[in-house]
Amino acid sequence: MQIGIDSFAALVPDPITGQTVTAQQRIAHLLEEIRLADEVGLDQFGLGEVSPH
Repeated sequence: MQIGIDSFAALVPDPITGQTVTAQQRIAHLLEEIRLADEVGLDQFGLGEVSPH
């Protein structure tokens, strides 16, 4: 069995601050999430796409 997580990497406002990060910041955060997932031994990290329409 393999264990993994997934993300749609959407640009949504932070629920506490209401601020929305830039696309560049979101990708940087996403890469950090992927690195940490690998570090803790997860087998997969899936990415989805959200259409703006």
